[in-house]
Amino acid sequence: MSQHLVFSWIWKLHFPNKIKYFLWLCNHGRLKTGNYLYNIGMDIDPLCKICRQPETNSHIFLDCP
Repeated sequence: MSQHLVFSWIWKLHFPNKIKYFLWLCNHGRLKTGNYLYNIGMDIDPLCKICRQPETNSHIFLDCP
């Protein structure tokens, strides 16, 4: 199944567009985390400022103490 179909449910939610866009960014790994910015070539520390682990989507919302 294409990725477009997998995440198309987001646009059918009855939420404000900014919430739908945020969910879309999360699901596509496009939040501006330290790790993302580092991987696209920005000169930035890719580690979490709190616990010094790689700052990814899952780390921010689930793993960081």
